Amino acid sequence: MAFIHECHFIYPMMRYLIWISIFTLFGCHKKNADNNASKKINISLRESREGLLSDVFDSIQYTLLDDDDSIPLVQPYKIIYSGNNIYVEDNFTSNVHIFRKDGNISKVIEAKGKGPGEYFQLDFFQIKTDTIFILDRSLRKILSFNIHGDFISEEKIANNASGFFKYKDRILFFMNNNIDKTPYNFILKEKENVLAAYSPFNPEFLEFHFGMKNGFTESNDGMIFHTLPLSSSVYFFNTDLSLNKIVNFDLGETAVDEIFISEHGSINSDSYMNDLNEKRMVQDISSFFKLGNYYFLSFYQYGKGIHYIILNKDLKLISQNITFENDIDGMKIRNIPWTFDDNKIVIKMNSIDFYYDYLEKFSDKDLSVRDGSLHDFFEKTKTKLQDDQTVLVSMTLRNDLGNNK
Repeated sequence: MAFIHECHFIYPMMRYLIWISIFTLFGCHKKNADNNASKKINISLRESREGLLSDVFDSIQYTLLDDDDSIPLVQPYKIIYSGNNIYVEDNFTSNVHIFRKDGNISKVIEAKGKGPGEYFQLDFFQIKTDTIFILDRSLRKILSFNIHGDFISEEKIANNASGFFKYKDRILFFMNNNIDKTPYNFILKEKENVLAAYSPFNPEFLEFHFGMKNGFTESNDGMIFHTLPLSSSVYFFNTDLSLNKIVNFDLGETAVDEIFISEHGSINSDSYMNDLNEKRMVQDISSFFKLGNYYFLSFYQYGKGIHYIILNKDLKLISQNITFENDIDGMKIRNIPWTFDDNKIVIKMNSIDFYYDYLEKFSDKDLSVRDGSLHDFFEKTKTKLQDDQTVLVSMTLRNDLGNNK
């Protein structure tokens, strides 16, 4: 499911002329590194099956994000688990809320202004060991803070990027279909030098800007991933930010393509949305994470639901489900997979929804409350659950899927 903040169309002929001009100017002297190994994996969503949650997951844990009343978490968006903390972007205030793993608030980095050491608008953030990097594209700078929220430094950037990943003196930018000097979605720079560029713009998608809940993600083994909006492709990058490979998940006629979009004139049109639902289409990849020895992939299929797909370390499909019966603790599985924590898929849900789901399921039952159980969590948090907060649902992946091959 793509979360679209802004998208609009340039007049078709103008769009092509702009794209051709920029591509010619840049492409004459810069190698397109998309010639790296590319892999296609066919997936038929018709093969997705209903199943038991315990077929894929071992256990479920719940965490209430208990924010500071004086600086409330209004609209949680990008969420990163790192070390002993959970870092949460507030998409409404541009603040970064730092929670401990138990959900208690530790610190809030506030968007305060446009001066030195300040940022006004959070467009993306990255956690690297004990450093938090924040991108403010309106001010064209990346700021760094320690995990206690103390300002360290800032650097100016030339590119109008919507995402980035830092490694030493290198920065890999994600341009999000934004025309800014180069006709590529990924630009690798070392200081002011462009080292490589990947993923040429699709002229049909110029100036479509998408809000992405994950952006760049990093596995425990140092591999970095980024999906591409309006596609079923995942870019794999090495630790030094060079391109490793591109994996294309071919969904056949289920996937939205440029022909489908051009037929409707706009992805904001009523006809486009109606056709997505009626034809049960997939717009792009919802989530792609590395979980231990497995890869987790999810698609939102309009009119059908969420597909949970597990691949082994060699990208061989070993599990494919569309809905689960929760035979672990009986709670509803709401919403799309949002982020990850080591070998866990994490779903974000509203605490009030959780509260009433629990009452609907268990209010008339005689329960035994064990420490650390779902019922223990509810008893300890039931008052705060009614205060419109956020619950993170962490589902631990089984380690014997496909015999761990």
